[in-house]
Amino acid sequence: MDWDEQRRLIRVSKMYYEDNLTQNEIAKKTGIYRTTITRLLQKARDEGIVQITIKGDYREQVNLEQQLQDKFGLKEVLVVPAKETETKEERQQKLGESAVHLIDGIMKDGDIVGFAWGSTLGKMVDALGGSKNRDVEFVPLVGGPGKMPVEHHVNTIVYSYAKAYKGHVNFIDAAAIVPSPQSKKKS
Repeated sequence: MDWDEQRRLIRVSKMYYEDNLTQNEIAKKTGIYRTTITRLLQKARDEGIVQITIKGDYREQVNLEQQLQDKFGLKEVLVVPAKETETKEERQQKLGESAVHLIDGIMKDGDIVGFAWGSTLGKMVDALGGSKNRDVEFVPLVGGPGKMPVEHHVNTIVYSYAKAYKGHVNFIDAAAIVPSPQSKKKS
């Protein structure tokens, strides 16, 4: 590549990447067609004149999210980073907060949202925050787990979500786990 062509690539790249001009603005300023600007920017990347580096502390998590998304055909994946020094409680709290943000971002009026039970889902309730208005129905996906802290019970979780979103709720008044086959036959 001769010096004039390289100069042109550098000039256009500088305008786009450093001066933050749009391709249309560069075209007006230089008298070059916008489609040519697009090709010049691509050539600058292909020739190594422009090298884009994405930095961030959570790059590994984002890569893992993309791999899981691709492998399982998922719409969205969220990998929540954890430190070795964090307690189980702290990890569950972070997971609960992240799950609330994720669900809040995808939930829309008319949806039916189902929950199971457990301490991690209970942490989602802790992270709900202020009330929101959504025409959503919240339902348990499984019966209750039997003896466990009330804040981890599926009906408590479902009720808390319905209350926070001013949505609708349905309950299952049945055990998911029974102590014996005889108990199951009695129900």
